Amino acid sequence: MNNDFSFEFGYYIDSLTSIMSILITIVGIFALIYSDNYMSHDEGYLRFFAYMSLFNTSMLGLVTSSNLIQIYIFWELVGMFLVHTTRCGKRLSKSVYN
Repeated sequence: MNNDFSFEFGYYIDSLTSIMSILITIVGIFALIYSDNYMSHDEGYLRFFAYMSLFNTSMLGLVTSSNLIQIYIFWELVGMFLVHTTRCGKRLSKSVYN
């Protein structure tokens, strides 16, 4: 029995990946620009933009993944940063409306 195990990180770029990467980047930049005015007076301003940037980076990692383990890792990171980003927004809405 051969016990050779190798784990390699990589990236896969083709025409669909390129289009999706450009789309994710443009939408992410527009979301950050739009959120700037909305979050300008919140105490969690920097934390929100850090989570948004990490979310966008995880999305790019998800799109360019070359194997299933990377897809799973980036999928979980996308979910984690999405939850943290929405928690920042809920914190803001409670402070604005109460």
